[in-house]
Amino acid sequence: MSTDFRACLPRRQGMSRAPFPALITSALDARPEDGRLAIERCLLSVLALRREDATICPSDVARAIDPAGWRALMAPIRTVARRLASAGIVAITQHGEALAPDAEWRGPIRLRRGTGWHERST
Repeated sequence: MSTDFRACLPRRQGMSRAPFPALITSALDARPEDGRLAIERCLLSVLALRREDATICPSDVARAIDPAGWRALMAPIRTVARRLASAGIVAITQHGEALAPDAEWRGPIRLRRGTGWHERST
């Protein structure tokens, strides 16, 4: 799917959406919470656009934010996914089985809506 999800990110006054990849990566360095919030917003938007029972790959979110530099965003996206999974908003799966957000796991994962998806504040 080649949909550009950068529209899910907030627009800063006087700026187009084009600079957001640089804003997110620089925010992760300078103001980590700003970068994490932008990633969270995009992750939730990508999931919201999919079927209720669909899963997404974290790289879908990374590519939506920065198609050229998406690999650098994978660790921060996994961190955000863990936090959202701890709150029950998303579920992390591997080979169709749910993973504990605080457990150590490696390899490819998928994300889906969690049991608390509908209770989240938007």
